[in-house]
Amino acid sequence: MRRTKHPQWGRRLVVLAILFVLSGTLALGFSSFSRQVLQESITAQQAALIGAVIDEYPHAEQHIIRQVKQADETTIAKGEAVLSQYGLSGPDLIFVPDRLETSFQLQTALFVSLAVLIFVVLTGIFFLFVHRQNKEIGDINNYLSRLEAGENTLDIRDNTEGELSILKNELYKMTTMLKEQTENLKQDKIHLADSLADISHQLKTPLTSLIVIRDLLADQPSEEVKAEFLERMKAQLKRMEWLTTSLLKLSRLETGTVTLKKEKFHVQALIDRAVQSLSIPVDIKQHRIRIAGDESVMLTGDIDWMAEALINILKNHIEHTPEQGIIRIEYEDNPIFTKITTADNGQGIHQKDLPYIFNRFYRGKNASEESVGIGLAMAYEIVKQQGGDITVKSESGEGTEFTLTFYKQHI
Repeated sequence: MRRTKHPQWGRRLVVLAILFVLSGTLALGFSSFSRQVLQESITAQQAALIGAVIDEYPHAEQHIIRQVKQADETTIAKGEAVLSQYGLSGPDLIFVPDRLETSFQLQTALFVSLAVLIFVVLTGIFFLFVHRQNKEIGDINNYLSRLEAGENTLDIRDNTEGELSILKNELYKMTTMLKEQTENLKQDKIHLADSLADISHQLKTPLTSLIVIRDLLADQPSEEVKAEFLERMKAQLKRMEWLTTSLLKLSRLETGTVTLKKEKFHVQALIDRAVQSLSIPVDIKQHRIRIAGDESVMLTGDIDWMAEALINILKNHIEHTPEQGIIRIEYEDNPIFTKITTADNGQGIHQKDLPYIFNRFYRGKNASEESVGIGLAMAYEIVKQQGGDITVKSESGEGTEFTLTFYKQHI
């Protein structure tokens, strides 16, 4: 009885009532139509008989009409006796009013019984369909409950036809997607924890230096020593500022909060901007920078962020190239891609370090003391988000080469 109170069961009962009414209406309609056809046939038969008899015996017209309106049993018996001589008797005399009515009643009962039978069959099919649907819905509810309980390895896919099968497949797709997102979130948490640990470690060194210098300044050293300590403090503060700024930029890139522009610019202008910003360290180490390429080559992207990436790559060349070394910058363009190549003749990168140099805070064996391992990670992220690719080749003692490739279809 509880099911009848459910809205869905209420709608189903309405459907069954409609089916029942339709079945009964059809049965009565067929019965009425059949009765009308039979009456017309019998009327025509009686009219033919009456016409034939009156044509032969005109004086019997009144008697015949009286029998048609109200036949008596004696006349019926005489007529049956005559008809029996020709093999016509019993049920064949359906044109007799009482028997005709009985025939109609039996016919109506037959049609109603047939309608009830059809209704019962349809009801059975309907409830079988409903039972199957309820079972599938129950399976879906059970699937969702188990997912809520943490069982994310279940498979509800269904290869049969029907809307519920489509729903099951869509639920499985959504579950798979949520599972992947959950795994990504777990990895992000691990990455965040590692990043915080790395940041804490990177900031710990300059903070420790600042604390030591502060303690030394508290001892009232000479003006010359004090000036030296203040320069050290200034250098450590600049390093902390650069570190926090770089980490902020990298975090913005990784979280997708940076909107990169899509503008055309000359590759030569990009290189000039990067080289100009590094003119001081280049002059200090007396490096020679050689640039080669067609000045008409254009690239589409965000020139500001691209300059940031190229500056970090060139910084790596400057750090690992001895004084009076050579740094080459070459660029080319073809129908498939635009490529920028930077190379040096420095000490190179150890082969074991090559797979990891674009990882955040990774420092190879040949890394300088000032390196914190952020620059190349930032360059990698910028190039990737600009639709490009960055690779590195290096041999210890023979220098390092970086290649930035921007494919035309990705721009």
